[in-house]
Amino acid sequence: MLSPDVRVEGFTTQEWLRLAEIVRPPARDEAPALPAGGVVAVTTHGRLRKLLSTRSGRLPQVGHPWPLELPELAARHEARWAIELTTGSLERLADRFGERIRPSDTYLSQTLEFLRVLRELEADGGFRVWPWPVAEWPIPTERAVVRAMDSLCPIGRVAVVGVFERGALYTALALRRSSKGIDAIVGPEELRPAAGFLSGDYRRDAQYVGDAVERVLGPLSLGCYGELSTFQALAGSPPPGAWASAVVARDIVIEPAAPGLALPLGLDAGRALLSGVRGLVERFGGGGGFLRTERFVSTLERGMPLFIDDIQARLGFDPLKLLARLVARRGA
Repeated sequence: MLSPDVRVEGFTTQEWLRLAEIVRPPARDEAPALPAGGVVAVTTHGRLRKLLSTRSGRLPQVGHPWPLELPELAARHEARWAIELTTGSLERLADRFGERIRPSDTYLSQTLEFLRVLRELEADGGFRVWPWPVAEWPIPTERAVVRAMDSLCPIGRVAVVGVFERGALYTALALRRSSKGIDAIVGPEELRPAAGFLSGDYRRDAQYVGDAVERVLGPLSLGCYGELSTFQALAGSPPPGAWASAVVARDIVIEPAAPGLALPLGLDAGRALLSGVRGLVERFGGGGGFLRTERFVSTLERGMPLFIDDIQARLGFDPLKLLARLVARRGA
């Protein structure tokens, strides 16, 4: 997805940290500290050989209880995720991946093949992952990814995310796509001077940032803008319809709107409708006419997976599920 000559400009260390803040809900004093980082267990024939933490390094395995289910292992070390690797699994991964790639393969096709090899190795018992087994990861076809990118950001066009706070451009990320992949990744340090003075109203300032992106990089295909608090509120596991509602209320400004956004936003709105109908039935109870409503809801529930399956067949992945998994990894 990245071109061989991709350039990255307009980022400081602080700006990279600010990008991470977009998908990290604000901390609440009354909320307990969430687990962070991960723990890796290396085993041989079911025996614990090595234990590593991404936060504190090597952990003592002598006397450590084993076997443990991965959720228990993560909880014991206050980690958000856990992996069990069998000895030699990484070597098998490298060998199998090396046998399948060719010099003519694109970065995208190599990445997708690597994910497929991971899935096979997990099925063979080479490793286990919690809380997201590789078998549940969406692995689209290369054609599906290219089609999705074409609908969101065609070749020669630019996509940007702009985040505002207190009337200023808090951070931004602009990507330009060429025939070889993404050839430019530009941050706010390059865009702020081109945008000039802002009005303090992010709905109006979105246009100024969009104009700045076009002056710096080229024609804009997709722009997504909003306040930091809005992006953070939508991070994690938002309720059904949250993204669609934010767009309708212009808490999230989409300008211009790429055709490819209609699908995930439509699915989000559809799930919100289904959730609302179910809530209505649960509130008023069954019987009489509501029994027919319950049957209607049941029909919708059976039909929704078929609709989503059709979308997955066309695109190769569920865009909402992918989005939820990406933004849910806050603090990991």
